[in-house]
Amino acid sequence: MKGKHKSSNSSKPNNSNQKQWEEWKMKDSEFVSEAYEQDLQEALLLSKIDYEEKKDVYDALQKETELGKQNGQKKKKKSNQKKDK
Repeated sequence: MKGKHKSSNSSKPNNSNQKQWEEWKMKDSEFVSEAYEQDLQEALLLSKIDYEEKKDVYDALQKETELGKQNGQKKKKKSNQKKDK
């Protein structure tokens, strides 16, 4: 009989607990979303700073790559001309 008595009284606390649980889930979800957004913004900022610090290196690598492509095309043209003769 004690079990029946508790079950009828426990429906109100369960409803209250359910409401608290839903509120907690919403607050937790908001917190996680805000923390995730802050982490993304921080990562973007760090990436921009890193790029600016190494911009000269990136530019030099890009120029080397372009020169390498141009030299490769010139060598191909010369080798094709030799084959034609």
